Amino acid sequence: MKVKTFDVASSVIEEANKRFSALWQPDGEKYKIFEEYCGAIDGLIEEFGGESVEVEVDETNMGIRIQIEVSDMTIESPQHKYFALAQRAVSFGFAATESGAMAVEFVFPSIWERKA
Repeated sequence: MKVKTFDVASSVIEEANKRFSALWQPDGEKYKIFEEYCGAIDGLIEEFGGESVEVEVDETNMGIRIQIEVSDMTIESPQHKYFALAQRAVSFGFAATESGAMAVEFVFPSIWERKA
């Protein structure tokens, strides 16, 4: 069974919660929305034969970066779920990896609120 994006993200988020608990607290509603984004990314991984998932939290703005590696990605319709996901991201992009695969990256808004 393949690893799910949200499973990877959850462990990274849990670590960030521990590291930044003095300044930031998770927002339940934003967390649920982020979980939906992860599900959509799982759909892309399945459709395009994704090979890996990497998740990081930006320590400055607490945005969450998700990068997937695929061998190829051809999107023929402007209604494709990729575009809906890209619209919700703070940023998105493509890059070539050292192995010649394609890295697809999304940066999503923070799921945390600054503590008062």
